[in-house]
Amino acid sequence: GKTREVFKSEESVVTAMVSTGGALYVAVGPPARVYRVNVASGKSEEFHTADAEYIWALAAGPGGVLYAATGAPAGVLSIDSKGNGSQIFAAEETHLRSVTWDARLGLFVGGGERGIVYRSSDGKADFRALYDSGHVEITRIVVAQGSAYAAAVSGAQALISEEGNEQR
Repeated sequence: GKTREVFKSEESVVTAMVSTGGALYVAVGPPARVYRVNVASGKSEEFHTADAEYIWALAAGPGGVLYAATGAPAGVLSIDSKGNGSQIFAAEETHLRSVTWDARLGLFVGGGERGIVYRSSDGKADFRALYDSGHVEITRIVVAQGSAYAAAVSGAQALISEEGNEQR
């Protein structure tokens, strides 16, 4: 039941975290940065700075790769174990909101404007639209038992405009 602070960001928002390879990786923004945090010692270092305003999601991939879903502009970065990143996918949206790696099925990415699930079977190239949810955002993708499950939302604007849910 004890708590302790292991990382404090100077940026205004912590947007994502993933633990892999014995470290905690924390995405913050804007501007979009990833910090590597040694939880035991409490020391952190800037690991990668993206050419984007936001990193909305992180996923651990094969061989120590981190995948980052970015916003403004929308893209997917592959970040190696030394913090070097390269864009492997650019979407015709403003934001990508989720990313998930599965060793058998590949890389899944969720759109943040059109609600599309994109997939790359090898996590390196050839991204294709897999599913159009009909919603605005895919906020999370989970792969379980050979299937991909997507959480989709319509957005706050739709919620306040529905009858009986007016903003007061």
